[in-house]
Amino acid sequence: MKSYKKVKKFLRFNHKQTFIYLFFFLLFSSLGLGYALISTTLEVDGTANVDDATWDIHFDNIQITSGSVTATTAPTIIDDTTVTFAATLENPGDFYEFTVDVVNAGTMNAKIDSLEILPDLTAEQSNYFYYNVTYADGFPVNLGDALNAGNTETLKILFKYKVLGDSSFYPAEDMNFSFSISMGYIQGTGNAIERPNNFETDSWYAVANAARYLNLSHYHVGDTKELDLGSLGTHTVRIVNMSTPDECEDPDFSQSSCGFILEFVDAIAMQSMGVSNSYDGWGATSVRSYLNGDVFDAFPDVLKGRMGTLVAYGKGNTGTPAVEYSVDKLFLLAAKEYSGGSNNYDNADPYLRQLDYYAGKSQADFKKKYNNNYVSYWTRTADNSSYDEYEIFNDSGMRWYATVNESQGVVPAFKIQLGEISG
Repeated sequence: MKSYKKVKKFLRFNHKQTFIYLFFFLLFSSLGLGYALISTTLEVDGTANVDDATWDIHFDNIQITSGSVTATTAPTIIDDTTVTFAATLENPGDFYEFTVDVVNAGTMNAKIDSLEILPDLTAEQSNYFYYNVTYADGFPVNLGDALNAGNTETLKILFKYKVLGDSSFYPAEDMNFSFSISMGYIQGTGNAIERPNNFETDSWYAVANAARYLNLSHYHVGDTKELDLGSLGTHTVRIVNMSTPDECEDPDFSQSSCGFILEFVDAIAMQSMGVSNSYDGWGATSVRSYLNGDVFDAFPDVLKGRMGTLVAYGKGNTGTPAVEYSVDKLFLLAAKEYSGGSNNYDNADPYLRQLDYYAGKSQADFKKKYNNNYVSYWTRTADNSSYDEYEIFNDSGMRWYATVNESQGVVPAFKIQLGEISG
């Protein structure tokens, strides 16, 4: 049996202190007004006090993450600004992780001016070894991040020997790594670190980061916030799903029914389906083109890279193939994703589920407005193809149907992808 080799590592974590001296001055001036025989003298009288200032940024409170291997040299703070440690990772799956507080105990606000993490791993080393420095909640450390007087930020440092399916990627001999992670702080006003706190008031940048770093605990199904689409207006969107049940693991299951799904609270337009019959299915509709063109283009850039998911749809009871799929940035929800009821004409029905928000809702909860009036609105569910119909919810919130050439409300939905996105 192949024996796994050891990966050894060493970390030196150093904070550069930068002192800035501030110079204050008061400029006195006089101004003459009026004619020669009329004059006014303006005077400025006052005092100015400049308080003393202290600079004190240091490390404190090292905590080792449970499950870490035993360090050969435990993390130690030296001269307040350096952390050193050493450890050995013997087997794939071994890791060493700890947190350390960065404390601004001085009277001056500070911000990160330099950040250097060395070495850069080679492609081969990256196959079996991983290391990362973030804040304790997983958010990235960036230049310009603020550390104001009296505040503390907690860093998390992780080293991991990866578990691989192919043992040929493991190193053929012991590997020794020496790491240097240096953060330089200077006096000044920095950027607030945008962490998730409240869906309604968080920026979309914070929402995107919450999704990326899987930190959604402050968000809840039913939460709403405004979304500015420029010339298309400002609209309210709602979280309608956050769960991913086991059925979502089926590769045929519509991912529009799973994960972090948001829906516009009301219709943003009135349109026909833009197809001649329901045989064509959702993928051929002009509504789909409109959502993934004009509407998507108006979205904040910070969200665009996290949007897009697999959407299942049928073509009525005689459409072929029975179920088709599209990959959409924005989509209409299927009727079942709203009300949960089945439709014998929708062959995609087995690959859909009712979204979390709509579970247990009454008919009145399915009503939506356009220009402050309740309207009927489309779903992407093709109904009886012999009548060229799609399912709708009418202005009373009842699940019904309409022919493809009728004008109904357009209510977009979209999914924000979780975790790191490759490519």
